[in-house]
Amino acid sequence: GVKAWTVESGGGAASAAVTGEITLSVSKQLPNEHDNSLLWTGDAINGGAGSDTVHLRAGESLSGSELALKLSNIETLDLSVGGANSITNLTALDVTKMATFNAADNSYTLKISGDAADTLTLGANVGAGWSSWSSGTTSAGHTTYTSTKDNQKVTVMVDEAIQDGSHARMASFSMPGW
Repeated sequence: GVKAWTVESGGGAASAAVTGEITLSVSKQLPNEHDNSLLWTGDAINGGAGSDTVHLRAGESLSGSELALKLSNIETLDLSVGGANSITNLTALDVTKMATFNAADNSYTLKISGDAADTLTLGANVGAGWSSWSSGTTSAGHTTYTSTKDNQKVTVMVDEAIQDGSHARMASFSMPGW
């Protein structure tokens, strides 16, 4: 059984404890046209419309190509769950496969949130026609990195904590081809 009670804010008194049963129903995640918060399970996820976030599980280490094979129409990858999470070799081509295309400016944008325990390696964009990553501005706690091909642009917005949570963390953040 489960034992629960409430406590008034500001150091108030606790209510009487109640013991009971909870029924939990777990089902496959079904994104919809609204904003979705989804857990990475290794299964394919199409976020559809809305602003969709995929949360990695604790201690997850995935390559950009692994994510690109399974994700589409995703706006944010969240690595901030407890434990060190990493994404390696994330290329511009990977981002085009998993992020939502913005026809208004012919671009793809992927936001990556995390903390100082997490790492990200942007992969070299060789052989696919994409330019090397270029570092841009920092705003609202994220630094932008862009790559272009013809008239298309890919932007990755990286949480500052991922790349410079400590001096050692900076060494683990790399951009081959720079």
